[in-house]
Amino acid sequence: MIKLHVTMNLLRKMLNAKCVVLMAFVICVVATVADAVFGKGKKPSSSDPDIIWGVFNATDINGNDIVQYTIRNIPKKKFDQALDIMINYYLTDEPISVAMGIINDKNVVKSYRKQWLKILKNGLSVACFKSGTDEIVGVQLLQIESKNSGYYGFDLFEKYNVTKFLIDDGMAVVSAYRGRKIGKQLLLAREPICAAHNLRVTSAIFTSTYSLAIAIDLGYELNKQIGYEDVKLYRKSYLPYIDGVTMVLMSKQY
Repeated sequence: MIKLHVTMNLLRKMLNAKCVVLMAFVICVVATVADAVFGKGKKPSSSDPDIIWGVFNATDINGNDIVQYTIRNIPKKKFDQALDIMINYYLTDEPISVAMGIINDKNVVKSYRKQWLKILKNGLSVACFKSGTDEIVGVQLLQIESKNSGYYGFDLFEKYNVTKFLIDDGMAVVSAYRGRKIGKQLLLAREPICAAHNLRVTSAIFTSTYSLAIAIDLGYELNKQIGYEDVKLYRKSYLPYIDGVTMVLMSKQY
């Protein structure tokens, strides 16, 4: 039986203990907010591919030239590319997915693709595009949670006194474009998205050291360290695969 007690300081120590070396790049971030995107009084069209949630500069794939990237909605014609990125980079990198060997089971992969397609059709998900191209280099699948249920026994609705909040169903960055803080920019985009949809809270379960470090840097609040007993009670199928995996429920209020 595993008992885990984690504080924010301990989380930082855990992250510092990891042998992760991130390449440094010059990043120029242009923050966006809902009023800047839509104009006051205008309602967002969640499926409008022209809506830009964030803009930033980082190096190109060659590592030398500085190019612009945008975070925007995913148009229908790019659904297949977004799904391919989730399958090829999320299922092969996310710790629990890797431990379960999901990528090697065609039926399970097919099920994930079907589930993710439904989420894409909701119109909330966003991608990072290299400006001037239709090339997607990162994907974040988003949806609004409005069911009155807890997350591994933690009631986010009661905690934040809300009836709905923004959640994700996975985030992935194309490996050739990692090290450019694209994951951070995707998370930052949640603020204007929440503002546009009258949401005050976003939450996520982080399972990778990289995403957890970003969440801490952006001021996400620790809700719960998910341990063995929680998984046993709420997601038993994960039990054989969580050894060594950090599962943390974190949220941010706007």
